[in-house]
Amino acid sequence: MMNKMRTKKTNFHLLFILFFCSAKIAFAQQDSSFFYTQYNSPLPNNNVTDILLMPNQKDKWVATWGGGITKFTGKNWQTFNTKNSAISSDFINEIKTDSKGNVWCATNQKGVDKFNGKSFIHFEIGTTNTVLCLGIDKFENVFVGSYNEGLFKLKNNVFEKIWGGDNALKYAIESICFDKENNLWMSTGKGIYFSSDKINFKKIIIDSTLKKQKVAFGITTDAQGNIWCATFPSGTLQKWNGKNWEIFEESATKFLKNKTSNPSKEYFKHAFYMDNKNNIYLSSQRNSLMRFDGLNWFSLTDQKQNNSVFATVAVDTAGHIFAGSWGDGMMTLQQQSLQTISTTDLSEKLNRKINDKIFLETKNNKASISVFDHGIVDGDEISVYVNDVEVINNYILTADKKTVEINLQPNSENRIVIVAHNLGSQPPNTTSIILSIDGNKKRYDLNNDLNKSAAIVIKTK
Repeated sequence: MMNKMRTKKTNFHLLFILFFCSAKIAFAQQDSSFFYTQYNSPLPNNNVTDILLMPNQKDKWVATWGGGITKFTGKNWQTFNTKNSAISSDFINEIKTDSKGNVWCATNQKGVDKFNGKSFIHFEIGTTNTVLCLGIDKFENVFVGSYNEGLFKLKNNVFEKIWGGDNALKYAIESICFDKENNLWMSTGKGIYFSSDKINFKKIIIDSTLKKQKVAFGITTDAQGNIWCATFPSGTLQKWNGKNWEIFEESATKFLKNKTSNPSKEYFKHAFYMDNKNNIYLSSQRNSLMRFDGLNWFSLTDQKQNNSVFATVAVDTAGHIFAGSWGDGMMTLQQQSLQTISTTDLSEKLNRKINDKIFLETKNNKASISVFDHGIVDGDEISVYVNDVEVINNYILTADKKTVEINLQPNSENRIVIVAHNLGSQPPNTTSIILSIDGNKKRYDLNNDLNKSAAIVIKTK
């Protein structure tokens, strides 16, 4: 009975699950992306509902719909399900971590589980135990949003109800966040609610479209204290600045890169994430996974990947994207091919001048670069940036070539910047690059010092 009531993670996706479970092993053909599935990896289930990046940025907890949770270190997988552990359910909606490293799991019909690294502790939530989301404030208070019973708070090891009513769909809490003042915000079937004392809640009407949107599938806050939400059913991205809402529908239509669809006509899903640079990532029915940087929209997936329905997304500090899908497992995506170029910002970040030395044109969006020392091997140390994203970090050059694959932005100028970290024992810092593109290999010898960096500019058509 309860599964039929699910609006977020069940009936809506059944057709996708049945269709895609059979043949998605070699789904992403781009060099920058890869799909982990239960067929090519130890991922316990292809329905990935949430991805939690731990503070060390290396360990990832992956929640699934039917396979429990699994810890992924990049090499090893450790799965906890109802067969091999005391976790109460294999159907997990969301996972969060607190400052002690405990992993909290919101389950579909079994309440909440807390994993302390050794064992699971179970908590009942209301009468139905269907939990959609979790929130942990700066004082380590734990809140849970239920499907049909409102908001609960952990007090003396018991979750007590602090807000909500009896009407199931109206009080479904989809997501919880806290702003810089530790105020609680939540998106519900009745709209956005706000509370400064966690007791009294005020409704914030979403009315910038004059359509009075009632449902927001995602909600988050930026460093400036603005509240962002993705609405349904019209599919808009909106920002609350404390006084009014700003809608980004027109900018989505105008600036979408790789125009496979119009975001203003989308139905945004649960996947909703803000990285440390205030870029927002969200998914939709037609365009799968997108990024919004405050001005421009970018389509992050190709036509084949747009068939996937993404339920969650997370981005580490290096800009690598991890996206969980319904039926296709977990996709990893290198951010280097998605960034807009900002030479000024990179120059300020590196505290040196960037000189464009070499200019090329191509119709190809894929290339590879190999770096080595073209002079005497004397300990020259470099980093390499492609479109402001570091692809080689603090590497000491030798006579042997180090090669990385790169993706170029279409219809753009792409910059490869060489950054010297020292001058070696015999200045200057000498770097050779072999650029492989359009079936040809071209060698360039560049000299750098600690005040300026040489760049190769590749214009794609």
